[in-house]
Amino acid sequence: MATLNLPTDPRTAVWRLIVARLQADPALSAAIRTWLVWDGSGDDNTDITAARGPALRLYPVPEPMTWFDESSQTGGLTVAVDAGIPGHDAEDVLNLQGAIESALYPPGAAGDLWRAQLVAAGAVNGTFVFVHPLAQAPVQPPPATAAGSLGALHPLGSFRIDVLRNLIN
Repeated sequence: MATLNLPTDPRTAVWRLIVARLQADPALSAAIRTWLVWDGSGDDNTDITAARGPALRLYPVPEPMTWFDESSQTGGLTVAVDAGIPGHDAEDVLNLQGAIESALYPPGAAGDLWRAQLVAAGAVNGTFVFVHPLAQAPVQPPPATAAGSLGALHPLGSFRIDVLRNLIN
């Protein structure tokens, strides 16, 4: 929980919706054992390892703002994604990326409702750009953690949504 007792910024409201959506998604909640979302729980700064995985760490990164109109600015809220996936199967990374995309872009009326919730919280239009889909660094093969262990993949990625900041109330 936040400790500064400040008003909720639109970026914070959008961040909360994203985290809740991903954690509630049936495919992701069945696959991910450990969620690290910088919510003050104390475990968020620990290393993602195969012993904790499958694990997903999400953290918000506000981007520079620019003028949207005469009374508001817009800027990206990037969500950095850090995953720990036991084993060395690249298909797990691809499927995890696909599950994140599917959770953020539900079809039909559910998608319309989701985008409306994001806009009500402060997003410009409720759409995401997958700036860097999850990927394992190609120059660093994933290390084995112990004798006989499969080790783990540690893919990184990010996606972004534009958030509106009204400057005149």
